Amino acid sequence: MAKTAVITLPYNLNVAKVLLEQAHQSQLPIVFIDEKAKVEAIPHEWWPENVSGVICDMSDIDGIQAIIEELKCENVISTAEKGLHSAAVLRERLGITGHSLEVELNSLDKCQMRSVLVKAGLSDVQHTGCTVGELSALLPSVKFPVVAKPAQGTGSICVQFLENVQEANEYIERVLSHPLGNEELALTLESYIGGKEYSIEGLLLNGKAYYYGVTEKRTTEAPYFVECGHTFFNEHALMAEQFTSYFDEVFAALGMTTCPFHLEVKVDGNKVEVIEAHSRFGGDFITDLIEYSTGNKIYRDYFSYIKNGSLPDLKKQEIQLASIEFLLAESGKLRAIPDSTQLKAKSEVLIEEVDFPAGSDIVASMGYYERVGRFVYKNQNVEEQLAALQDFQHIAFVD
Repeated sequence: MAKTAVITLPYNLNVAKVLLEQAHQSQLPIVFIDEKAKVEAIPHEWWPENVSGVICDMSDIDGIQAIIEELKCENVISTAEKGLHSAAVLRERLGITGHSLEVELNSLDKCQMRSVLVKAGLSDVQHTGCTVGELSALLPSVKFPVVAKPAQGTGSICVQFLENVQEANEYIERVLSHPLGNEELALTLESYIGGKEYSIEGLLLNGKAYYYGVTEKRTTEAPYFVECGHTFFNEHALMAEQFTSYFDEVFAALGMTTCPFHLEVKVDGNKVEVIEAHSRFGGDFITDLIEYSTGNKIYRDYFSYIKNGSLPDLKKQEIQLASIEFLLAESGKLRAIPDSTQLKAKSEVLIEEVDFPAGSDIVASMGYYERVGRFVYKNQNVEEQLAALQDFQHIAFVD
């Protein structure tokens, strides 16, 4: 059976373990290609017989291509944002079916995505693109308020709500002081989108969308919009045809045909506006929440389709809400972790992890906050879930 090359492994070992388990269940022969440190971080016993890891410098496209050709891989994909660009370049070089680089850039590049959706009449958001170095000169013409963010990237890194020129100048300094920031970093400025934030999870298989459910997002709100919690619903109002038909139009406009999807939207009444569209699985353990809520294994379903064209058999079962809450901290000395008594009393806690004990020195190197722990839990209904979160604080105390 033909092998499938998957560009990059997940950074998080817990996510990698689930991915490898579901790859095993699909029985698709898979080769993960990644840096030495990430391949060797996977315990030997986690590698199933149909899956292997090959080490290569991820900046060496020629080297990756040589591996794919030597192993006679007939598919090249990525399950994570970081590998999508390389996978598209390799497919084009090797004449392998899949999204072109232009299609991948329609979701990877937020400015390009917005231009495509506006041109197709699917978005009303005003936007402009520039580099960090060009932003100062543009400020006199900017219609505030706006949201500024890197044109490419994930994790709410260097995303900020800006109300005036002073805040924009402070934002420039913030970005330039960030480890990933420089004057050449491409940005997109967008008019602020109001409403409640969700993401739509599923698979696109030969142009048909299979909707697994909806993730309700909890964030720190303006100005930084750091995601601090999610709840996955296998039944939700956004699954109604009036909304899914709009999502289908978005996928078609962006050229997405066969891939996972993670579509981030804001909802204000009956008005839905796309924030970002991704041709990958949702991050932040959303794939785990899908399984906890519904029993559906979305990685396995995707690999099984690649193997033999089998379509997902989406389970419809009694509604159970699966949620995750992240504990966040600013840079400083961690004084205390927020109390979780109410959450534990009102929920079935599945995972409780605190990565940094009190007294730890926290450096929020990747954004305004650093994640210092997480809770994964289930509830039978929305009322129970809201009660569990009534007194829960996501922000840890630092000195």
